[in-house]
Amino acid sequence: MDWQWKVRLIAAASLASIAVLIARRHRQRRRAQREANARAVLSHMAAVEQQRLADDNVDQPPQRVADHQATQELRSAFAATAALAESAGQLDGAEKSIADRIVAAASAAGGQVADGASAIPNNSNSNSSPTLPSSAWSLLRVDLVAPDPAIGRPVAVTGNWAMLGCAAAFGKAPLYFLQECQQRLGDVFTLNLAGRRMTMIADPKYFEDGFFNAEPAISFKHAIQNFVVNIAGIDPQRVLDTHRASHDLMKGKLAPNMLGPFVPTLSANFASEIEYFRNRVFQFLDTKKSADGSPAVAPFHARMISSPDSSGSPTTTVEVDLLFFVRHVMFRAAVPCLFGREAADGEKLATLFTNFYIFDKDFEYGTQLPGVLLPAFAKARKWIMENIFRPTVARVRQRDPENPDPKAVNQALFHSLSHLFHASDAPGYGMLLLWASQANSIPGSFWVLVFLLSHRQLYDQARAEVLAATKGAASITSEMVAQMPFLRRCILETIRLRAPGMITRRTTEEVRIGEYTIPAGDFLVLSPFWAHRRGANFQSPHEFFPDRWLAADVDKNKLLDGFIGFGGGRYQCPGRWFALTEMALFLAHMLQSTRLELASPAPEPSPLHLVGVQEPRTQCLVNVQFA
Repeated sequence: MDWQWKVRLIAAASLASIAVLIARRHRQRRRAQREANARAVLSHMAAVEQQRLADDNVDQPPQRVADHQATQELRSAFAATAALAESAGQLDGAEKSIADRIVAAASAAGGQVADGASAIPNNSNSNSSPTLPSSAWSLLRVDLVAPDPAIGRPVAVTGNWAMLGCAAAFGKAPLYFLQECQQRLGDVFTLNLAGRRMTMIADPKYFEDGFFNAEPAISFKHAIQNFVVNIAGIDPQRVLDTHRASHDLMKGKLAPNMLGPFVPTLSANFASEIEYFRNRVFQFLDTKKSADGSPAVAPFHARMISSPDSSGSPTTTVEVDLLFFVRHVMFRAAVPCLFGREAADGEKLATLFTNFYIFDKDFEYGTQLPGVLLPAFAKARKWIMENIFRPTVARVRQRDPENPDPKAVNQALFHSLSHLFHASDAPGYGMLLLWASQANSIPGSFWVLVFLLSHRQLYDQARAEVLAATKGAASITSEMVAQMPFLRRCILETIRLRAPGMITRRTTEEVRIGEYTIPAGDFLVLSPFWAHRRGANFQSPHEFFPDRWLAADVDKNKLLDGFIGFGGGRYQCPGRWFALTEMALFLAHMLQSTRLELASPAPEPSPLHLVGVQEPRTQCLVNVQFA
C-alpha cells in the first residue's frame, strides 16, 4: 500500500478515535448534568412534600383529579426524574421515599420512563419498587428543569423541543395539569408553552402585593394585548393606550348605583324568554314526531316525561338539556338589554345566538391560533362583526354621546365606548363586551342550579325564599331581590367553586416573587379555581356551603378572605355587579316559574377551560315542570 494511503488511514482512525472519545465524554457530561438536575428536582419535590405534610391547612384535591388521564405524561416525567435521581444515588431518606412513591404512582398509571435512548436502571428490589417499561422519549415528552438559586429561577416544566415545551401535555387538560404541577413542584413554578414562559403563583401571600397591585411592573394590559388583538382585530398599540380609560368607563357605568334601570328590562325579558322556551319545547313535542311516535330530536334536547293525559299528573313534565335552557333564556334576554333591540331582534337574534355559541365554544383556541385553523370560529366571528357590531357602531356614532337614551343604559355604555375608541376598533370592543357579559354569567347560573339540584334541601330553601319575596308577581324588582340573601350566597359560593382556571399578568421588567426572580416578558398566572380549594381560607373547601358567605358583606365589597373570583387590585372585573344582578334575576325567575329535578348525574367541570367559568364535561338533563 502506498505510504500516503497509510498516513491517511492512520489519520482517519485517529480522528475517529478522538470523535468517539469526545462523544463518550459528552454523553458522560450530559448524563452527569441530567443526574444532578434530577437530584435537584427530586430534592425540591421532597421539600415541597415535607412542607405539605407539615401544613394542616392545605386540603388535598379529590383523587379523581390526580388520576385524570391527561396528567399521565406529567407523572411520567416526575417518575423519570425520580428514577434517574435514584439510579445516581446520594439520596437522603425523604428523597428516597418520595422517589419510590412517584415511580410507583406513575407505573400504576401506565407511565413509561426512559432516559435518552437507554433504559434507566432500577437499583431497588423489584418487590419494593416496580420495574418501569423503558422506551425512547417521545417527541412531546415533558421534562423538568431544577430551580436555579444563582439567578433565582423557579423549577421549570419544559420539553425536548423548545418550540413546543410542555404545550401538548398541558393542552390535554390544563386545569388538572396546573394542579398536578403545584402538588409536586410547590407554589411557584414555570411552564414552557410553545416558546412562552408562564410562571404559576399558587401561594395566596403573593396575590395582593406580588400580583394584583404591582402595576406597571406586573401588567394586566400587556397580558391581554395579544388576546384582544387576536379576538377583536384591534391595533396592538391602541389596546395599551385605551385600556385604562375603557376599564374605568365600564366600571363607572356598571357600578351598583347605576344598575336600577337594568332591572325592569332584564326582569321582563327573562319572564318572556322562559315562556318562549316553554312554548318552543311544546311546539316541537306536539308537531315533531318520529316514525315510532317518540319525539324527534329538536335543535335542543326535549323529551316528554309525563302529561295530564298519560299519567294523571296535574302538570306536564319534560326533559331538557339544562345548559341549553339557561343559555337560550339568558342570551336572548340580556343581549337586547345590552345593545338595544335594534342591534339584534327576531331572526337576527336567533342567528346571533347560533354564531355566538360557535364563537364561545372555540374561544380559548381562537385567542392563540390563526383563524385558518379554526374556520367555524372565524366564520362565526366575522358574521357577528359584520351583521351586529359594525352596523351598531355606525348607528350609535351618529348620535350625541352626551344625550344617550335614558331607557337603554348599557346601550349608552356601548355608545360611549364607540366614541372613546378608534372607529375601526369599536366593533371589536363590542365583540369583547358581548363575550365578557355572557361567557361567565351563563355557565355560572347553570352551575348554581346544578349545585342546588344536587342538594335538594338547599334547592327547596332557595325556591321558598324566592316565592316568599315575589308573592306571585310577574315582574321581579330590585327590592324583591334584596329579600333573597340566601340566593345571593348560593351565587357567590358557586362562583367560588367554579371560578376561572387562570388569571394572567405579564412582567414588563424583572420582578421578585418571594425567593424567585421572574424575568421581563414572562406571563404570571394564578388560578382562582385552585386557590379557592385551599383549606387555609375555606373550611371544607370542596363542599358547596352557601352559609360560609354569612361572614361577608357583599354590598360593601367585603368578600371572604382568599376569594379572588372577580380578580383583584385595580383591575377587578368591572361588570361583576351587573353579573350578580343578572344572575340573581334569572335564577329568581327560574325558581319562581319552574320546578326542576336532575334527570342525569350532576356533571364535573371540563378541565379544558382556563379562561372564564368552566363548561360541564357532560350533558346535564333535568325534568322541568313549568308553572
